Amino acid sequence: MLVALLLQATTADAATFDRGIWGRFGRGVALRHTVEEVAVARDGWDAARRIQHFRFRLTTRDGDGTATTHWSDTRTCPAARTAAARFGSLPMPRPDPPAMIPGDIAIVMDGIGYSVTVPVGYGNGSIADPVTVRSNVGTSLAAWVEASFATLRPCWPGAPRF
Repeated sequence: MLVALLLQATTADAATFDRGIWGRFGRGVALRHTVEEVAVARDGWDAARRIQHFRFRLTTRDGDGTATTHWSDTRTCPAARTAAARFGSLPMPRPDPPAMIPGDIAIVMDGIGYSVTVPVGYGNGSIADPVTVRSNVGTSLAAWVEASFATLRPCWPGAPRF
């Protein structure tokens, strides 16, 4: 009975978290079919300190579909606040119209794919729909995602290393 109640509470908590997600970033190894994704949700406003708290969920899926989940937040892991702030320095790509950029086009068959989904705005308080950007190795987005994972590593000491 106690196990059933704990499972129900965990499921409800995860569903509440899912409704509050405002950003995600991840990486996946193409041929190994391994994916790591971090989802970020607001976790309450601290009026006394005038700061927003955030909760982070790390989900790792291996090639056979097995998933493991680890949780952290800005209250228990100071590095999480740094990771949340990193969204403000996310490098955005520029449009590359086809056939207007000189040089060869690279096609990557394997490697690590990187992605970030985050709401964006024009700086005047307006927020547009979430935007997803993707890239492969050797880009500023790849560096941003790798640095974000490195920042959060102390928050999940038991998580497997990618």
